[in-house]
Amino acid sequence: YLETYPQHDLVDNAKYWMAETHYVQKDYQKAARMFAKAYQDAPNSQKAPDNLLKLALSLAALDKKADACVTLKQMENGFTDLRAPLERRMKAEQERLDCL
Repeated sequence: YLETYPQHDLVDNAKYWMAETHYVQKDYQKAARMFAKAYQDAPNSQKAPDNLLKLALSLAALDKKADACVTLKQMENGFTDLRAPLERRMKAEQERLDCL
């Protein structure tokens, strides 16, 4: 899909879900790289905050707590209009990782 339709409106969604497949398979290293790349490629997309959240979760799973906390802070500071469930999850992860 990404190769055939690189300019399609759903490319950001496709990148997120590809990374998510690695996350649920517990391949956190690959998931982290893919979430980071998806965010870097489209930092203003609808999926950008989701990519940051899952990047943070992947980093936490890799025992990179400090990096996870920095990512969550970037998410908090960069997106003031987060959907309520996403904001709740971000705050819960900040608390769980003792980022605050």
